[in-house]
Amino acid sequence: MQAELIFSGVPKGEDYLGPNEDKIYFSTFYNGSKSENNRFLVEVRRSGDKAYCYYNYLLSNTIDSENRSGGYFCMSLRLDMFCMDVVNMYRFMDLTYNKYINNNLLAHSSNSLRYQIMTFEQKQSEYQLCQNCLLELIQKFMSGRDFVPIDNSFNLTKSGVPEYNFCDCTKDIFLAIIKKYAAISCSSVALLQREISAQQKFDSRLASAIKAKDNEISNTGITLQNLKNQNTQLQTDASQLRDEIEKLKKDIKQKDVEIKQYSLRQNVSQIISQIKDPINKLASFTEQSFQENKQKDWKEKEKQDSLAEKIVRIFLPILNFLVLLGIVAYLFFGFGTKSINNGISSLQTDNPKNVETQVNPLSKTEADPILTKDEQPIATPNVDKKNEQITVNSEPNNLMDYSKVKIDIIAYSGGGAPLKYGKTYTVKIFDAPAAGEWKVEHLKIERENPQELVVVANELGSVSISYEIGGQVAKKRDLIVESFE
Repeated sequence: MQAELIFSGVPKGEDYLGPNEDKIYFSTFYNGSKSENNRFLVEVRRSGDKAYCYYNYLLSNTIDSENRSGGYFCMSLRLDMFCMDVVNMYRFMDLTYNKYINNNLLAHSSNSLRYQIMTFEQKQSEYQLCQNCLLELIQKFMSGRDFVPIDNSFNLTKSGVPEYNFCDCTKDIFLAIIKKYAAISCSSVALLQREISAQQKFDSRLASAIKAKDNEISNTGITLQNLKNQNTQLQTDASQLRDEIEKLKKDIKQKDVEIKQYSLRQNVSQIISQIKDPINKLASFTEQSFQENKQKDWKEKEKQDSLAEKIVRIFLPILNFLVLLGIVAYLFFGFGTKSINNGISSLQTDNPKNVETQVNPLSKTEADPILTKDEQPIATPNVDKKNEQITVNSEPNNLMDYSKVKIDIIAYSGGGAPLKYGKTYTVKIFDAPAAGEWKVEHLKIERENPQELVVVANELGSVSISYEIGGQVAKKRDLIVESFE
């Protein structure tokens, strides 16, 4: 077996001590970017016509003799055979370095090693001592079974440099790696294989977790966007429904006005039917009186009254019609507009026969003749000329004042704000002239008494709360229920 020691490094500029054919190979170690300070690089390669195995004890980040950093020192043992006992080979070279080179060729300075020489030629004796020491250790502690020839089973083209911790450098593992990659880097700080395997598993699980989380975030984003779209559509639908509700409210108000107008016409028709007969009787009485006077003075006034008679006969029906038309116009335009809220509704009773009118008999001081029993006029309603209201008897409830009645909803801001869906509200009545009962629409009643009502807003949309006394609405509130957003 052929063995030869080689020194290379940067004592003052790049320097080399060994076979000339390997000088270019060792110059590749001059790389100031190395982060590690100590490693053991084993490589098989061809030098000239022969294959060798190089065991390189490599120190990086050295300082040369002129204080320039970024250098290196390499003590390499070149063998023409391959030694499988990598761990012992490193121990032999480390022992040799500490015995002959440390604090001689190189010395510690701060956190780096500094060259104490200018060239390796200055330390030829130490060079020879190192070579003899290594050969002696190999011969003493190794056998022929630790060495194998470098044959065709070795890949002599370096394809990457795997890193191993010395604890994982068994002979079989080392031989398989060096045959495959032609190089291996060993150090005491490299990760163990079990640590590398654990790191790989962790990285794989982390990548899977990140991918799953990314998918979850993506799906959540899609779901959120769909919910936003649904919310926008629901808001649009709600706005349309509110517009429809407002339109329906306007239609209801219009219908209420039409119903009131129809009711007023009905009341006017009833009044007209009541005063129609007295007017006809009055007209008949006037015509009868005229006929009697006519017969008495027929002979004396035949010529004088012939023209008046004709005028009366022609215009009396017209006069009756104009009187009737004036009364109807008064009821429609005068009485109807001024007394709708002051008592005209009192004429609407379930039984018109129960309506008692206050009448004033015709004054005897007037110029009208006294009528017979059968010709007495029907009593007409007493009209208050100041307020233009017809005084009628009505139910006691119609005489109550509901203007001060107030429905108060506790914990409700008012001002047209909506009620909140699912929330419970307490409702109270104030200033009611008598005890009544509650009426609600589209609200759930939890508890009620004449003074207080507890409801739950369990439906969206329009709702109402009213307080009725004797079947009549004393106070009513129309509200809207909306959900929380």
